[in-house]
Amino acid sequence: MNTRTPITHASTRRSALAFVLLAGLVWLGLFWANKQLHYVHAGSDLIHHQKSQVLPAKPLFPPSATYRVLAFGNSKTLSAFRPDVFDAHFKGRVASFNMGLPGDSAFVGLLEYAIRHGNRPTHILLQEPWRGSVAEVERPWLIKDDRRILDTLVPFRRLPRDLTLFVFQARKSGLQAEWRRVEAEVNGVASTRGWYFISAQSHYPNDALPDDFRLPTDTPQQTAPRKVEFAGAEYERLLALAKDHGIEVLFVPYAIRDGQAAPQADPGTQVHVTQPKVATLGPTYWTLPPSSFSDPVHLNRVGSQRYTQRLAQYLDQLGEFH
Repeated sequence: MNTRTPITHASTRRSALAFVLLAGLVWLGLFWANKQLHYVHAGSDLIHHQKSQVLPAKPLFPPSATYRVLAFGNSKTLSAFRPDVFDAHFKGRVASFNMGLPGDSAFVGLLEYAIRHGNRPTHILLQEPWRGSVAEVERPWLIKDDRRILDTLVPFRRLPRDLTLFVFQARKSGLQAEWRRVEAEVNGVASTRGWYFISAQSHYPNDALPDDFRLPTDTPQQTAPRKVEFAGAEYERLLALAKDHGIEVLFVPYAIRDGQAAPQADPGTQVHVTQPKVATLGPTYWTLPPSSFSDPVHLNRVGSQRYTQRLAQYLDQLGEFH
C-alpha cells in the first residue's frame, strides 16, 4: 500500500500540470483571437479603448495653442462637446479635445495618463463630478476597480457575445464591409478630436426626437441640481494635479431636454478654490428642444453644435481664455 503512494502523488501532479498547461494554452488562444478580432467588439468598448489608451498617448494639442482644454465626462460629454465648433469660436487661441468616455465618468486617472504623455491642459471642463465622496473608504486598486480586474484577467470575456452581434450586423453588408465600417468609425474619433455621435440608440427619423417626446421619469416642475462634494480621494488627486501643472478645473452646464427638468436660473460663477482655480460656472444644465437629441440623453449632430456654440459664447462672456 505504502509503495503505491508516491506513484499516486506523482500522477496527481502530472495531471495538475497538464491541466494548467492546457488552461494556459486555451487562455493564450483566446487572448490571441481577441486581439486579432479587434473590430468585432462592441462600439462602446472600442471607443473607450481608443480614447483612454490610444489617443491620450499621442499629441493632442498644436504647439501654437495658448489655451489647451480637455473636456471630461461620460457618454453625454462624448456626444455633446464639439472641439471643432469650440475652437473656431476662439479663433486659434484655444485647442480642445473631447475626453468623454462611454459608460464611464471616472477621469482623474485618464488626466494623469494624458499628462504623462505630454498632453498637459491649461483647463479642464467637467459636466460630471469626480468619483468618490466624503464617505468613501479607500481600497487598493486591486479590489476597487472591477472593470480593470476583469479586463486584466479575462480580456476576452465578451468576445463570444461581440462576435455574434458582429455577424448579425454584417448580414446585409458582409463581414469585410462591416469590419471596414467599424474600423473607420473608431479611427475617425481622432479626426473629430474625441467627439463621437452615438447612433446605436437613435430610433427616430433624422436622429431627432419628436417635439412632444416625454418620459415618465421627467420632472418638469423640479430642478435637478448637480451634487459635488469637494472632498475625497479623487478630489485630492485632482487638486494635486491641478496645483502641480497649473490647471483650472471648471464645472460647466450640460444639456437636457425641455421638460426633463425645470429650467435653472444662472447663479453665476462660484469659485470653490482659488489656487488652483476650481469653479462652477453657470447653472447645472441648459435645456434644449427634444429635436436636439438622438435619444433621451444624447445630443445629435445639430444639438451638439448648438450646445457647444452656447458653451463657447458663455465662457467667452465670462472672460475665460483671454
